[in-house]
Amino acid sequence: MQPSGGSASRFALSGKPYTPAPSARPPLGKDGRRKEAQAIAKQHITTLYPRDIRALSALARCGYVTADQLRENGLRDKRIHSYCKDGLVERVTHSRPGGREADRECFRLSKAGRDLCREELSCRLYNAQNPAHDLCLSDRYHAISPEERATWKTESECRDIFTEHIQQLRDQGEEERAQELWDKYQDGRISMPDAIYTRSDGVTVAYEVITNHYGEAEISAKEEAAEALGATIEYCTA
Repeated sequence: MQPSGGSASRFALSGKPYTPAPSARPPLGKDGRRKEAQAIAKQHITTLYPRDIRALSALARCGYVTADQLRENGLRDKRIHSYCKDGLVERVTHSRPGGREADRECFRLSKAGRDLCREELSCRLYNAQNPAHDLCLSDRYHAISPEERATWKTESECRDIFTEHIQQLRDQGEEERAQELWDKYQDGRISMPDAIYTRSDGVTVAYEVITNHYGEAEISAKEEAAEALGATIEYCTA
């Protein structure tokens, strides 16, 4: 995922220093300068390097990411701690059966972190659900190649692709098929997958995390969506 080309923020990208323009506000008094200095002193993440972009992209696309996966993306423990201290990332323990040894330390974006990603990354953010569900997504995301990760689309992006496909059908005069797909989507017979990505062999994969509560209707709705998106579907059980 590449940084967006929007307006400059307080973060420098790719290690290049960012110098903000002089402020047009009136001079601060002594107390105001002290408070501003304290705020600046508390800020630990001031520059976004490629490793930061990789880690933030994983969080933005998957919801929850483990500590090991953040390290895989190039973040050291001190850097992860700085994200937490700046209030950009929240630490969560995913409790699993089998005692503390089976627990997984994981992280998710805070509201401030999500705002940062919207500003700096060109993507639609995935809405984090819970560690059990989202770590299945994160495990698959980190199992594929960097080139395949670059094609990763979140559920909301899948929805955009689906609506664009319906519009294309209408533009081609296939109104009946377009309306059929739209009606199925409206009444829940088509349901977007958690993500899609394109493999190195050109095959598009719709990836869905399911639970034991999924019935035939839910599975059928996911398969209908995959077909409409031109993808083959794969499942992971949370």
